[in-house]
Amino acid sequence: MCPAAALRIWPVPLASRNDCPYKAPTKAREDRGPLTGFLTMAVPKRKTSRMKRGNRRSHDALAAPTYVEDKESGALRRPHHIDLKSGRYRGRQVLAVKEES
Repeated sequence: MCPAAALRIWPVPLASRNDCPYKAPTKAREDRGPLTGFLTMAVPKRKTSRMKRGNRRSHDALAAPTYVEDKESGALRRPHHIDLKSGRYRGRQVLAVKEES
């Protein structure tokens, strides 16, 4: 840091950061081309290994839903769900059963 710049109040305006009396002023770079200031796309630094790829995909598999046979009605239902035919859950009546016409 320039000693003269240390005496200034921070933050220094962007235009005056290079005007140190002890250093030659830096030239503006005009040879960067037409895309100066634009963000570029993120590109991976190295190839993803088979192990890393497989570990990432290990949670993507679809599992078939499990069904259990209801003890009272014998119908298949999901575990920890209400039996929709009888309206019962864990031995208690929780839904009123509609009569089929």
